[in-house]
Amino acid sequence: MKEIVLKNGRKIGEGSPCYIMVDVAANHNGDIDTAKELIRKAAEAGADAVKFQTYRAKDLYSKKTPQFSRDPMRPYDLIKKVQHPRKWIPELFEYAKSCGINFLSSPFDCDAVDLLDRTGVGLFKVASLEIVDLRFINYIAAKGKPVILSTGMASLEEIEEAIEAARSTGNNNIALLHCNTCYPSPVHIVNLKAMETLRNTFGLPTGFSDHTLGWHIPMAAVSLGACVIEKHFTLSRKQEGPDHCFSIEPEEL
Repeated sequence: MKEIVLKNGRKIGEGSPCYIMVDVAANHNGDIDTAKELIRKAAEAGADAVKFQTYRAKDLYSKKTPQFSRDPMRPYDLIKKVQHPRKWIPELFEYAKSCGINFLSSPFDCDAVDLLDRTGVGLFKVASLEIVDLRFINYIAAKGKPVILSTGMASLEEIEEAIEAARSTGNNNIALLHCNTCYPSPVHIVNLKAMETLRNTFGLPTGFSDHTLGWHIPMAAVSLGACVIEKHFTLSRKQEGPDHCFSIEPEEL
């Protein structure tokens, strides 16, 4: 299994420490001071990277999309409420640097890719729902930085196509994350042995993007060879919002 190497020399792959990436997602609650506190807490806990998500409601959902079963708001209104201003990105990047932790953000459009690239992010993390957008993956990989692909809901054929789309740019710094696209994920559907299938099939560094409650399943994933762990992160699960309930808190991290 090959490894990927970040700009700071940190290696992700077999024989290197597991790369711990916490995902703030919408848990900043639209407040930049909360976002900074999450960055600081992640750094204090020893995480390697803190990740946000850069998207626009208008690019993801129609205003006519029906509401999800567990949320009274329509998807467009929900995403509009939790999207962060893009002017935050350079400020949060510099704040993370001052805290000694890598800043990342999953982009959901080409403008976000360009902004993150200009800002200086060290790698791109692609969300599961983007894995079938091959032109978008090609655009990301063309920036020449390592790419980590989440594979939730994807077939092996779709994963292969995404890898080929990235490699067509000459970028071979690719890693995969096994993922269950269910929030929170019941333990019985996790199937950590899928990481072995991904490793054996594609020969790439493989990890786990976790949506279960607690920290036990990510620990088990590491014992089975996960090179990367991604885990949602919040200051408190008692807060209101779409991502708090299945996130890990600072002391757990």
